[in-house]
Amino acid sequence: MSIPLQVWVMRLGEQVFALEPRALKEVLEVSRLTPVPLAPPFVLGLLANQGAILPLVDLGRWLGQSTGQPTLAAIITHHGQTLALAIHEVLRLYTPLEESSKTRPNQALSGQPFIASWLPWQNTDIPLLDLDGLIALLNQQTLSALSPA
Repeated sequence: MSIPLQVWVMRLGEQVFALEPRALKEVLEVSRLTPVPLAPPFVLGLLANQGAILPLVDLGRWLGQSTGQPTLAAIITHHGQTLALAIHEVLRLYTPLEESSKTRPNQALSGQPFIASWLPWQNTDIPLLDLDGLIALLNQQTLSALSPA
């Protein structure tokens, strides 16, 4: 995959990640969530946005990391599917350099199918999310969690 011209850089807990700009619809403050009975732990609840009900997904919890209470939701739209990713901060719109940094990527994220590539960012590498892979995995794991044993 080629490096995109620009990416949004966001933070969830200590994890920084990148997202292609065309996927980010908006960023909202998380004020009120509706709990979802039997939802997997990474689904924090449902939030309303412009007449739509969206699941708020915490990638940190999904990966077993403690991220604290997120205060923002990044509304992501990709191939007609919309979801909200829990975040703490939007750092900036960033133009990655072609060369990679010298540090190793976050070991907890290495090999994850929802990582499209690694981008250089402030003397480290950060993951660029692959939204096809992310949405497919979230759908699969949510259905598994809701299916009777």
